[in-house]
Amino acid sequence: MNTAIATDKAVEVGADIDNIPMNDTTTEAGPRETVGDITVENPRIVCRNVNVYYEDKHAIKDVSIDIGTNEVVAMIGPSGCGKSTFLRCLNRMNDIIETC
Repeated sequence: MNTAIATDKAVEVGADIDNIPMNDTTTEAGPRETVGDITVENPRIVCRNVNVYYEDKHAIKDVSIDIGTNEVVAMIGPSGCGKSTFLRCLNRMNDIIETC
């Protein structure tokens, strides 16, 4: 199983970005690292260090994931953590938002 970002609570893309740091980030609780392998042998989609800003708001921080052929990926997380924003990036829908 491939994972994008893992916390001690659940595997999440985007997580609660204000309170749970992403890849290899040091926090008050200590360093946090990605758990699992974010790469696949023959990826169909490759995302590396994806960052999204809405003006000064850093909505997505350093998300990296490969999605392979016939692979099913689930994104879980609380409301407002960046799941839809990440999907909009893949579909280039953020391109039409002036502040993004």
